[in-house]
Amino acid sequence: MRVRVWAAGAMLAVSAGTLAAQDAQCTGGQVESRDGCQLAVDLFKFVMPQLGTGFAGGNAVMGQGGVLGGLGHFSIGLRATVVSGDSPDLKTINTSITGIQPARDIPTNKGASYAGFTASGAGAGAEAALGLYKGYQMGFGRIGGIDALISATYMPSLKDNNSGVEIKPSSSALKLGFGARVGILEDHGLIPAVSFTYLKRDLPEIEVVGYEAGNDTINATGLTVKTTAWRLVASKGLLKVLTVAAGFGSDTYNSKADVRVRILDTGVDQTRSIALASDQTRTSLFLDAQVNLFLLKLIGEVGQVSGGSVKTYNTFSGKTPNDSYNYMAIGLRVGF
Repeated sequence: MRVRVWAAGAMLAVSAGTLAAQDAQCTGGQVESRDGCQLAVDLFKFVMPQLGTGFAGGNAVMGQGGVLGGLGHFSIGLRATVVSGDSPDLKTINTSITGIQPARDIPTNKGASYAGFTASGAGAGAEAALGLYKGYQMGFGRIGGIDALISATYMPSLKDNNSGVEIKPSSSALKLGFGARVGILEDHGLIPAVSFTYLKRDLPEIEVVGYEAGNDTINATGLTVKTTAWRLVASKGLLKVLTVAAGFGSDTYNSKADVRVRILDTGVDQTRSIALASDQTRTSLFLDAQVNLFLLKLIGEVGQVSGGSVKTYNTFSGKTPNDSYNYMAIGLRVGF
């Protein structure tokens, strides 16, 4: 009996991990729903890291490595981030009604984009920085400046008419995030600007609705991803028209969802609801290039995330949710 378990993956799936034991939430209860339950749990674990990466991105303020310079200075920008990943191909996967099957290696495809979102992970939003304190004057420049950081993440309603999979916000499509940036060094002479940032940026709560012909379904509600990121960034202005920035840091993704698995076999409705949660910490490296056109800044960013300790029962083309994933972003910013 085939079930489009991809629905639980919210169209965004990371690949599988090191073999783990069967999930305790799926080993009991109705035998007919155990296999579908296990697939849903594994997919949830794969989805979360890429969702988090798509919205956490790299630099908290693209193109910048230093603080703004105190009160009266600000910047406002837009960004779009895409993660290069893999989406599971479950068209050939049949769920069993006799219990959890031996671990499968499910094939994957490179994520295909549609409606501004991608199967491999993406994020869109706005960011703002407001200068609060310009810092102490030292012989080589100022240190200890402080900026306030604000982010806004937008999640539209999306539907894939081919599969019937639909993603829509459960309530508001907009989510605000907050953080701060502290200046360590100022761009002066041969010295680059250096700063430390801390930012909490979350995905709006969403609902995933999916189905296949018949009554076998897997739906996810209350799906949330909360990201916490810190960054150490250095930047240097070159010839006044170009600024380059590089940095590293750590991302923590805290995610949860309620998944409902329904298997209809020989007229018997086997339904199971499970609450899922996953936490993962990843390392992020990135490089920015910014073209300065007076008040307008055009920015490109490339980066990579890696690490973590998430394990799954089933695997996906031999990959793990802890594998490295590349991402890239484009941004537009104005400031003074």
